[in-house]
Amino acid sequence: MQEATKESGGQSKSDFILSRAALLLKGPAEAHRDGGQPSPRESVRTMRVSAEVFGRAVIDLLGCERCCVALVSQATGLVADVVTLGPVADDAVAVGAMRQFALGLQRNGAALRCISAGNALAAAILGPAPSVGAQGLAGSTHVGESLEVVFLSGWLAAPLAPVELDRTARAVRAIWTAAQHAPRRRPDDGVAAFLNELIFPAFIVDGSLRLLRTNDAGRDYLLKDGPLQLGGGILCGTNDTVTRKLLQALADAATAQPERIPPTMVVPLSTERGAFAFAWIGPAWMEEEDDRFLLVVPQVDPAAGARRIASAFGLKWAEERIVACVLCGQPPSRMGQALGLTEATVRTYTKRIMLKLGINRQVEFFLLYILTMSPFRRGGRGSARLSQGCLSTAGGANDERPHDA
Repeated sequence: MQEATKESGGQSKSDFILSRAALLLKGPAEAHRDGGQPSPRESVRTMRVSAEVFGRAVIDLLGCERCCVALVSQATGLVADVVTLGPVADDAVAVGAMRQFALGLQRNGAALRCISAGNALAAAILGPAPSVGAQGLAGSTHVGESLEVVFLSGWLAAPLAPVELDRTARAVRAIWTAAQHAPRRRPDDGVAAFLNELIFPAFIVDGSLRLLRTNDAGRDYLLKDGPLQLGGGILCGTNDTVTRKLLQALADAATAQPERIPPTMVVPLSTERGAFAFAWIGPAWMEEEDDRFLLVVPQVDPAAGARRIASAFGLKWAEERIVACVLCGQPPSRMGQALGLTEATVRTYTKRIMLKLGINRQVEFFLLYILTMSPFRRGGRGSARLSQGCLSTAGGANDERPHDA
């Protein structure tokens, strides 16, 4: 708060708090004027989004590092959800502590309360206080007759004066009102964007394997004669056994779907030598309906993997091509044919690359492939894929190409 006062150009803390709140509310307030009143039966899922917007605004307003928001059901007296924002050592412990804190908070008619550094629950939620005089700030506000929002933020370097507490309470109420009407993306757009961020073929299906959505990689995959196929709008394996395993995995995921950590199953699509393929299956948590599942078919991209390894270890372009051939599973003789080298030269350069990478066995190339991999796309970069499992022998202008002795 002291730093915030300096940034405000000398104005008082309380005046700065209100001016800062006005800046934070400018966008959401305009959205509030354009939209209607929220439905009284608004789902907890939608309220969670509002709680995240609210928590981030409170962090910015107070200049602290962390804020936790609990949604308390007025009907049951139980905590419906907890949103945690900011760094913490153990988020599961913080969520449990916030549930206790929200149910045990004594309001005493005050909108906001200062929480001392010695409060054990506050320490579990916000992390250890930086000093004995540090203070947390707790408060609550009602959302119609169904929910109460309880928050705890901190740590503040020093407690707020009574006039500052009053003005901060007004700002917090205004922030929450605006947070409920913050613009949100349509769920359909969000799901499509999520799927297209994945580099692997990904499919949203229902419990009978009926295809509902897919990404660009999934559409390309289904055009090939792969181990996962589409017939009559239904995904299926190459035989009845694989299809039954897929359906069983969906049934297992459905029965465990209410769990906090969704289950994931791996189903073999093909176990033929040199043509292994697997499907990863779990609940589609990004969908509104319960009977929705995410099915992902992981793929190996040797060219992309070689680029990542070359970038991480500073390999030259010619060395990157050899790594890509290794990731294709090619023997030295075929690598030599693809690269225009003798088998002996390929073996020599492969050993030199392994020495540079600090590995002793070629299988460790695949370990590096996995450790450098991201499941998400990177925009703006073309995909230099291998053609029929090998690399072109055409090099760049500055190519330091291996050559036969």
